[in-house]
Amino acid sequence: MRLNVNGVTFGYDSTRILDDIEFEARQGSILGIIGQNGCGKTTLLKCINNMLKPLGGSILVEDMPAGVLDPDKEGRDSVEVSEMNRKELARCMSVVSQSAYISFPFNGFDAVMMGRYARPGKTRREDIDAVYRAMRSAGALEFAKRPVNELSGGELRRVMIARALAQEPEILLLDEPTLHLDVNHQFDLMDLITGLKRDMDMIVIMVTHDMTFAARYCDQVILMEDGHIVAAGDTRDVLTAEMIKEVFDIRAVVEYDERVGGLNVVMIGR
Repeated sequence: MRLNVNGVTFGYDSTRILDDIEFEARQGSILGIIGQNGCGKTTLLKCINNMLKPLGGSILVEDMPAGVLDPDKEGRDSVEVSEMNRKELARCMSVVSQSAYISFPFNGFDAVMMGRYARPGKTRREDIDAVYRAMRSAGALEFAKRPVNELSGGELRRVMIARALAQEPEILLLDEPTLHLDVNHQFDLMDLITGLKRDMDMIVIMVTHDMTFAARYCDQVILMEDGHIVAAGDTRDVLTAEMIKEVFDIRAVVEYDERVGGLNVVMIGR
């Protein structure tokens, strides 16, 4: 499966936020979207999930697997996100936002069960099994009986990822997944996301400020500035010291590090 974003523009009144955004995300890969505050990263994610309607361009899902579209649309090889109804969209992609918050005193299991609304099983047992699989995959099984309003930020983030997985999506959208987490939980979460990409062969699109994590975990990177794409491609080709200097006005060293088995970014300063 592929997600194609073709010439997407978006804005409010006279303010242009996204300008001619174009890229492709492929199955079994993590795509990182990087840029300074206000460059349009989260807005782009909301356009992909059809929470915001682009002013121009298209967002197309190609090679759609069976079971995502309603029966009257089955057999179509590709479909625009704007054509999907709410349940089709939930079967296609799920979102874990920056602010994971549930106001009602659900336990972890009930919170994850909410993700089953678009893919209800034929029996209650099927839904229960799907929830436990999702919680196990997200490392959240220990929180099944705990009230979510008593969980730490990192624990709640795992429950929210489990809820997203319970939708059985083809595409996982993550908005600053490591935000406000302790350093050890940040690494745990990124290792979890890498495992989900590998084991479930899904498309993961992740907005992040953290260039260290992007360098280590992302297969491809999009570098944004002022609503447009400055560079896009394989991480090693895009996340260079020259590009970091150009976009962030920060001196950095980017090099392969045998200790982490990939790129490492060291920030030097202005």
